[in-house]
Amino acid sequence: MTRIGKFLRVEDMGIEWAVFGNDGSVLGAVKWYPRWRRHVLCECDDAIFSWDCLRDLSAWLRGLDEERETRQLHRDHPKVQIVHVDVEQGRSWVVEPIDRNDITYYHHPDRDRVVKWCEEHGLIIERIGKFWRGR
Repeated sequence: MTRIGKFLRVEDMGIEWAVFGNDGSVLGAVKWYPRWRRHVLCECDDAIFSWDCLRDLSAWLRGLDEERETRQLHRDHPKVQIVHVDVEQGRSWVVEPIDRNDITYYHHPDRDRVVKWCEEHGLIIERIGKFWRGR
């Protein structure tokens, strides 16, 4: 069981997570909702949450979503290139899959920050282009 904030605990039940209060009462379940591409809380009828419980649960849900997104990146396009392109805000370094340039994972004007983002997400940088190309 994993503690979420001061008042909540969650337990991995396989496909979903069970959400419990400190007293062991079942407050709901967390499931993947494909239509929104997010994890959502399906609460029990009599569950009551304070703002700090919701904040803690929201941060934990965001972590689940980011973890799932990272796994998806690795499965679909683990090898990326970083290129310098012209975007609406000006020139920026862009992370895109080696085999496609119509998908952008991340962009930022600072090249080092883009490289660090790739490393944090476990992506393999095949090449870094110092050239400019319009989109």
